[in-house]
Amino acid sequence: MTLIVGVILLTLPSYASALAYSSCPDTQLGTFTDNPKTKTLYSNCVSNNGATATEFHWALAFEDPAIGPAAQVFINAYVPAKLLPSPSAQTSVGTIPLTDVGLESMGAGYTGDCTEAIAATTTLALVDSNYYCGWATTTSGAKILLKAVVNKGEINDFSIKQNAVVIPQAVPMWRTPHLAALALLLPLLYGLVKLRGR
Repeated sequence: MTLIVGVILLTLPSYASALAYSSCPDTQLGTFTDNPKTKTLYSNCVSNNGATATEFHWALAFEDPAIGPAAQVFINAYVPAKLLPSPSAQTSVGTIPLTDVGLESMGAGYTGDCTEAIAATTTLALVDSNYYCGWATTTSGAKILLKAVVNKGEINDFSIKQNAVVIPQAVPMWRTPHLAALALLLPLLYGLVKLRGR
């Protein structure tokens, strides 16, 4: 009986943990409203800085490679009006002081998830085909991670993930294998209960 109940429990969907990284809603590419040549990577994930209630969207910004060797990559947080298109919603990850943020160049061909990025600088030289990992840490110890590579001026293989909150869209729903297993096991469990009752 205990074994069967255990098997049934294993068929139930596992819910996302606050410690598991999940994608920020509406991760997208855009520009600055006042500088259309600087490309930006941002999402609906926001934080306040602990000093005001204003919520800021974390972003990686890539200057136009046509600038030459002076072109830079940088990480910062911006109000929605600064970004184009403007984010349509906000998902708060908590409070992030502007001192707990950094940006690291991971080189070409990087395949990681940015969890190992620790460099504390916020601005780096833009090098074509290099991957960049931006990070920011909340006061509770959670992180938001931004990743992207630039190829000839185009931002590719990009993502923004966080482990501060459980985002509803990331919660698994019942799937066909779960229902099929439950449909097979319930009659068996019912039969065993009836036998034990005789």
